[in-house]
Amino acid sequence: MYEATWRGSTSLEFSYVLEYGNCRDTTSEEGQIAGTAPSAIFIGVGGDRRSFSLNRPSPGAQGGPPWGEVSQDLEGTRVFCSGDERTVPFPMIVTENWAWPFSGGTLPLERTDPTIPWTSAGQHVTRSEATDADGIPIVIIDTWTWKLTLEPDGGQ
Repeated sequence: MYEATWRGSTSLEFSYVLEYGNCRDTTSEEGQIAGTAPSAIFIGVGGDRRSFSLNRPSPGAQGGPPWGEVSQDLEGTRVFCSGDERTVPFPMIVTENWAWPFSGGTLPLERTDPTIPWTSAGQHVTRSEATDADGIPIVIIDTWTWKLTLEPDGGQ
């Protein structure tokens, strides 16, 4: 098992307006959070050294640490029809997610000479968009970044 660092961040820009009669009630929330947490991975290199796979042990299993999580209570603003303005709390949270984005479950390594160090590095980004029940857009971006270096095999 290898120690790893999970990095998480999220941001929110949200506002809504309620209008009825001569009244306008608005709420706006904006903020972002980011942080890191210890994580762990198992790395499996294919027998032919041309691919590798990753596995994150579940918390408590095989020494796996708890899932990474960053959260913070932020504040937004609500302006009532009367003009009164109040601070409103809104929680933000992002958690470690190990939904594997690669079909086949492996990453290319393409190591051809085991007597020299070899590195596989890259990044995979997915973006999904949806709307909530009120038609407000939600955008989720998952980014996987890796750099694996294999040292020369001994005795070759």
